[in-house]
Amino acid sequence: MSISVGAIRKAQGKASPADFPVGTVEWHAVVEDFANDVLKAMLSEPDLPLIEIRRDNARK
Repeated sequence: MSISVGAIRKAQGKASPADFPVGTVEWHAVVEDFANDVLKAMLSEPDLPLIEIRRDNARK
C-alpha cells in the first residue's frame, strides 16, 4: 500500500521521505504527512474489517 501511496503522492507533486536526510525537520514533516496518507488509504479500503475502539468507561 505504501508503494501505491508513494506513486500517488509523486503524481500530486508531494515530497517523499527519501527526498530529505533522515532526522531533519523536513523529513519528520514529510514522514508524518506520508503516514497520514497511508492511513487514509487503509481506512478507505473496503476489504479491511472495521474495528470499533471505545474506552472501557464508555460502557454503562
